[in-house]
Amino acid sequence: MELLAEGFEGVNLPEQALGMPAMSGPDGLLIWIRSIREVWDEFRLLPEKITWPTPNMMVVEVLLLGRGKASAVPVRERFYNVWTI
Repeated sequence: MELLAEGFEGVNLPEQALGMPAMSGPDGLLIWIRSIREVWDEFRLLPEKITWPTPNMMVVEVLLLGRGKASAVPVRERFYNVWTI
């Protein structure tokens, strides 16, 4: 948490929100992490590949493995996080 700037923001695209809220600042990230327990029985984010297309932009290919709490449906989804540093 000490590595996050106070102005840190995390925004999910609507099609990839996965029932999770957007986050703002370190406190927002903590709320996001806690909300995982409300939506998921199992939840793992596995970073698979990191690239730096520009010196201040990092793109992380992530594999999400999980099981929905309400549905018990297993989820396997690949997505990308784009970080502006």
